[in-house]
Amino acid sequence: MIRSYLRWMALRAAGRALRAAAKVAAVTAVCLAAAPATIVAAYAYALAWLLGWPPRRLYRAAAWCAPMLGVFLAAQVLRTGQWRDTWREPLRAWRQMWILAAHGSIGAALTTAAPVAIPAGLLIGGFAWSYRVFSMTTGTGGLTASSPITFDLRQWRHQVRTARARIAAPGAVPLISRGGDVVAGSVIRTVQHPVRAIARVP
Repeated sequence: MIRSYLRWMALRAAGRALRAAAKVAAVTAVCLAAAPATIVAAYAYALAWLLGWPPRRLYRAAAWCAPMLGVFLAAQVLRTGQWRDTWREPLRAWRQMWILAAHGSIGAALTTAAPVAIPAGLLIGGFAWSYRVFSMTTGTGGLTASSPITFDLRQWRHQVRTARARIAAPGAVPLISRGGDVVAGSVIRTVQHPVRAIARVP
């Protein structure tokens, strides 16, 4: 009875290890297949962590880069004269990127993938950073109980450093706004208030 129970526990542990290894392999394969978007997402995630950005900054950057994808799709429609298969153009660009990379044309491959990879990478990086912030805020992330507090203090230091750099930049923080309000300085965090980069006093 004990031997069968131990054997069942060993099989169960082996099954968990195999499932975990399969998940890691699948995620790794997807990241490698979407290499340009993965690189952009990793860069966006690291930048948001170092500068203390909220996830909305990455979402806003992805929205600003979205016209790049629109221009790319419009150019493909004008080139082929077909608009019904427009949704396949990102897949074709991905395939063309790998063909160019296999022939050694790295620059051409990156240029081909850029209209799709940059907005997608920024969006994925925003999702990943949002999940990280949420997990640390709710206390479900980190290896120790004090990890959320350490994370918040580290992000506060990053945000203070970014605010100081914004204030030190010439012309970044005007003395008086257009409405005549006095500018108090750079905003680090906002809670239940409109998101603004500059604090103004009427």
